[in-house]
Amino acid sequence: MIAQITPLVQAADRKTWLGAAASHVAGSILSASALGVVLGVIGLAISLDRTWPMAGLLFGFVLLVCAVRDAEITRWPRIYLRRQTPAWFPRVAGRIGGPFLWGLDLGQGWTTLISFSGYYALVLGAMLSAQPFQSALLLAAYGLGRGLPVLVAGLHSKPIDTASCSLLYFRHQAAIQQINAAALALTAGCFMNIW
Repeated sequence: MIAQITPLVQAADRKTWLGAAASHVAGSILSASALGVVLGVIGLAISLDRTWPMAGLLFGFVLLVCAVRDAEITRWPRIYLRRQTPAWFPRVAGRIGGPFLWGLDLGQGWTTLISFSGYYALVLGAMLSAQPFQSALLLAAYGLGRGLPVLVAGLHSKPIDTASCSLLYFRHQAAIQQINAAALALTAGCFMNIW
């Protein structure tokens, strides 16, 4: 999104950039929270909180499987829609509304590329909790993480070089995936020890 929002407001002032980036983050959090509520309600409706006392163990196991996938110890295909966020959002909704709509789209997670397998465990955890408010908070944190890089990139005092930002990410993608895998494995261990 950095590469999309930057050209949109590159000629604009800093206030416009921050407004667009903040709008993107807000859309991402709102969308992810709504998904969390829906998943929590589904879990509540099928009584996952009462009928499956081993939910934490299952969650820990799925986290561990996702960690193994992200560490590239084994490969399995990630399921997601093979699409990009629509480029026409800013033309329809403007410099602030367009990034908000992009945030709404990306906050769902499953609507575009899923880079890290932990997303699947997060969705399962939101459903297994069977608590809509808790699930909303859990996925709101995901939405914040999905939108925050755009806002942070805009905090530089000089104009953003989107090519450098993208290159920096791709250069360190393997390390980022290994750190993510370690975090997933650690979290899995915590959940599996509780149960």
